Amino acid sequence: QPWQGLDVLLKSFRYLEDYENLKLVICSSVKEKVTKPYHKLIENLGIQDQVIFRYELEKDALYSIIQHAKASVAPLKFGDRNVVQGCCPIKILESMACKTPIIAAELPVTKELLTEDEAYFFWPEDELDLSRCIRFVLDNPESANEKAENAFNRFQQQFTWNHHNEKLQKVYRNLM
Repeated sequence: QPWQGLDVLLKSFRYLEDYENLKLVICSSVKEKVTKPYHKLIENLGIQDQVIFRYELEKDALYSIIQHAKASVAPLKFGDRNVVQGCCPIKILESMACKTPIIAAELPVTKELLTEDEAYFFWPEDELDLSRCIRFVLDNPESANEKAENAFNRFQQQFTWNHHNEKLQKVYRNLM
């Protein structure tokens, strides 16, 4: 969907040409035909050799990709969907659970899930700032892994099913 910012992520790769073996793996929940406009953008940007699409993956295959990634990117855009209506970017929670370094657009919804000690933030829709974050993660794996570990610890403390079940049980008890 346009509000997810995939175009911004793709455009950021123009600034990462010096990373010869850098690949962007896009895990999409939709069929390939829906992504045609993105394939055209990729072709126009000349980054066909850097982008790999994976469509409608099973959970295990998806988690394997996330776990082995150098980083997971949530390039959400400004707009009603992400700012006014609200959302919960599941990819961030999945990445936290997999101990994968996270790069996210600096929006209220991402700042509710992550802190500066747990992720790298870039200004939404700023592909140069996003490429700066990607570059920093690639050049500083120890720092990136430390933030990923912090995010994992927070996930364990606040976002597991057990944690949410306990909170829900308290609500039910208070209602009774």
